[in-house]
Order: sequence, then structure tokens, then C-alpha cells
Amino acid sequence: MYKWDRTLYTEKLLRKNSINKIFTMYADNFGYGWFIRKKFNRKVIYINGRSPGFSTYLARYIDDDMCIIVLGNN
Repeated sequence: MYKWDRTLYTEKLLRKNSINKIFTMYADNFGYGWFIRKKFNRKVIYINGRSPGFSTYLARYIDDDMCIIVLGNN
């Protein structure tokens, strides 16, 4: 997941134009599948998911070049 985060800062997988579209807020704090909000007075773009047996959370603090990844088995 960290490699995925790092790749989203480059154009190795997607063009910059496409990346910008993904992380643009279109409706009620949502981009293309990503939540876009302010936390701790910082812009954060995050996604989460769960399925029976596990849950995930990936937050990208773009302005700080910081990524938080939480993976859990339950």
C-alpha cells in the first residue's frame, strides 16, 4: 500500500490530469472513491474498506507528504 501511495505522486501509472481528477472534491467531501476532508487543520485524502475478517485505512496528507496505513484482522 505504501508503494501505491508513492506511485500516486508520480505519473508512472496515471497521468497528472487523471490523478488530479481522482483527488478533486465533487460532492459532499468525496472525490472519485476517496474522502477529502480537513483533519488536524490539514488536508487529508483517505479511503477505507472492510470485509469479513479484515479492515483497512489509508490516509494521504498530501501537503505533508505523509501516508498513514492501518490494516487490521478481526
